[in-house]
Amino acid sequence: SDVLVLLEGDMTVVTEQGPQRIGPGFHIVSPPGTKRVAYAHTFCRWLTMHGTHETDVDKIEQQFIVKSEQEYLAFAAEQQQLLEGK
Repeated sequence: SDVLVLLEGDMTVVTEQGPQRIGPGFHIVSPPGTKRVAYAHTFCRWLTMHGTHETDVDKIEQQFIVKSEQEYLAFAAEQQQLLEGK
């Protein structure tokens, strides 16, 4: 899971409970593969923290960054299969 924190600003973000207008200090835990939509009403700083034991930056980037929508969709399908126990 990832922890996300709004450090500065005013935005509306879509959560599992629907759209929420949020301010500094708002935080949420997101499971792997979560996509969020947000609208920044002002300048914002948003912090995302990913947990890992890896220390090699290249390996960390491979672990947490997708480079295309197709790569994301393949990851999401894999996660769904894991949830369904297939």
